[in-house]
Amino acid sequence: MAKCLTAKSIRYAINQLEKGRRSSVVAAELGVTSRHIRRPYAKFRKTGSAPIPRTPGRPALLSPSPDEVQLVLDTYRLGEVGVVRTAISLRRADHNIRYQRVYRIMKESGLVVPSEVKSRKRK
Repeated sequence: MAKCLTAKSIRYAINQLEKGRRSSVVAAELGVTSRHIRRPYAKFRKTGSAPIPRTPGRPALLSPSPDEVQLVLDTYRLGEVGVVRTAISLRRADHNIRYQRVYRIMKESGLVVPSEVKSRKRK
């Protein structure tokens, strides 16, 4: 029973529970456990509106700010070293910019040749 509830199925379950049906019956219909039906229903009774499920997965990356891009490019131009050394010198200067983000900024600026190994999907 690893099926997720969508917004539509949550609304359906709440309507069925409001009509007086048991949560175990509605859960069997939707292919989930009764606890997965009772939890959104309790939130509905508390707030008065149907809860909207969040989208699963990791949040999308934010594009780097112009200040961040300028900082990375200035740090690179100081030493004319690679991505790793640029990331290390940024970290030593108390700037929390990860290696992959530095690589992406330098790649977009044309300072690094794109590598297939660094941009492959692992799953």
